[in-house]
Amino acid sequence: MKKIIGFLLRSIFLIHFIFGNDVYQSIRVFNPTPEIIKIIAQVGIPLDHLSGKKGIYIDVTASQD
Repeated sequence: MKKIIGFLLRSIFLIHFIFGNDVYQSIRVFNPTPEIIKIIAQVGIPLDHLSGKKGIYIDVTASQD
């Protein structure tokens, strides 16, 4: 029984890995100013996935969608 469950879990993982088409890109912007953030937003990059250190840098992560 454990072998069957292990096989099924590995198969599901492999199928997910093969058919996963999500593409993510990340950039780091040093010394972010409101003007730079505005330019990033105007280009069409969503600003809902920001992280970083305040006043030092921000990491912008966007998907291909």
